[in-house]
Amino acid sequence: MTKKKLKIYHNPRCSKSRKALELISSQNFKLQIVKYLQSGILKKDLEDIFKITKFDINNFIRKKDQSFKDLKVDINELSTDQVINLILENPVIIERPILIKYENDVLVDAIIGRPPELVLKLLD
Repeated sequence: MTKKKLKIYHNPRCSKSRKALELISSQNFKLQIVKYLQSGILKKDLEDIFKITKFDINNFIRKKDQSFKDLKVDINELSTDQVINLILENPVIIERPILIKYENDVLVDAIIGRPPELVLKLLD
């Protein structure tokens, strides 16, 4: 039997993140909630997300957010490893929420919950 688990990188102050959490909380999945602004983001999760999902880095970063602008970096000139390190040092710059699906403790898919209803795609 396949063990399915979800992890949400959640910002309680974000209405989209709260809505996504509400949508998935009633489902029959083991759910891990990570308040990433307090605890950070796992480097392995970021590496797996970029490797498995082929996320466009430009959609993953909140480029219009002042926190990102203050860093004065051109995201298009950074390697994936450099972007991962930038996120680890500045988790506030990620688009949120991020929902990760695991099967048998292996990351199999991830999605950015914008709009929040997108997270329902991972519940199959």
